[in-house]
Amino acid sequence: MHTRHALSPVVSIALMALLACPASHAAPPMADTIYTGGDIVTVNELQPGAEAVAVRGGRIAAVGYRDQVMKLRGPKTRVIDLHGMTMIPGLIDAHGHVFGAGIQALSANLLPPPDGEGADIASLQRLLGDWAAKKQTATNKVGWIIGFGYDDSQLAEQRHPTRDELDKVSTTLPVVIVHQSGHLAVMNSKGLEVAGITAASKDPEGGVIRRKPGSQVKAPLYSRRYTNHLRIGGAKLNLDGSPQGRTAWLTKPYFKVPAGQNDDYLGYPAMTDEQANAYVDQAFAHGWQILAHVSGDAAIDQYIAAVIATRCSVPSVRPTSHPPGGRSSAA
Repeated sequence: MHTRHALSPVVSIALMALLACPASHAAPPMADTIYTGGDIVTVNELQPGAEAVAVRGGRIAAVGYRDQVMKLRGPKTRVIDLHGMTMIPGLIDAHGHVFGAGIQALSANLLPPPDGEGADIASLQRLLGDWAAKKQTATNKVGWIIGFGYDDSQLAEQRHPTRDELDKVSTTLPVVIVHQSGHLAVMNSKGLEVAGITAASKDPEGGVIRRKPGSQVKAPLYSRRYTNHLRIGGAKLNLDGSPQGRTAWLTKPYFKVPAGQNDDYLGYPAMTDEQANAYVDQAFAHGWQILAHVSGDAAIDQYIAAVIATRCSVPSVRPTSHPPGGRSSAA
């Protein structure tokens, strides 16, 4: 025998209501801000543009057609009219050279091939002269001839230009050229005069004025100790170029060689083994830390060989022998 239990009136009514009514969905929270009225670039290939953007709690809540996004407008929602302006995603650049990019765009292009024609010092002189002739309005307004992007390691002379060589560009207008790294610059005699720099000038804080041989001025901040929280930590040694420019020096040919090069192209060194050894010897002899730029494995081998050669030839840096279990050290 089965016993049937009747449902209470309250339970019956609640169940009937549940069966009769579809499930309800809570309305989405309203947006804090809606942007519309301009060109909105999404950087999304599937939806490259939009008419409106809704933001809630500091995050994008919706992107799309205006009538759809406006459904998130509430009584407290701010609606910002872009008035035809373009809205793009925010970009956070942790290390940017915006000022340098502007200077580069306005200066004579001294970059080495293939990005420019600055292959040797004569090329730099020509490029600066041509730029000054074409930019007379700018030179008359600014009063300087400016070049950017030369690289001593990629010049045929394998050195920085001198002020005398920049004097051949102009003796009436100051000339300044900035190294590709942005950390070095050379001026002609007029530029040094305008800047108030002479052979007797003290090195600026955080920088070094390079003198002609025979002036042996020591940088006051080149030390292992800090002065006002600053010190010059070492000497830069460039032994090759970069993989991006196909100028890094490799032991095996590039997978894709630059145009005009043979299939066995390896890049090239910035200096001979003898020169690299001499620079490392000089650094070790003076107790200078070396900050080596070596991109390719051949350049790395050259640098390691130079260090080994110096450690074996300079008495002050030869390894000291110790009893078994001890350590060898170098001065």
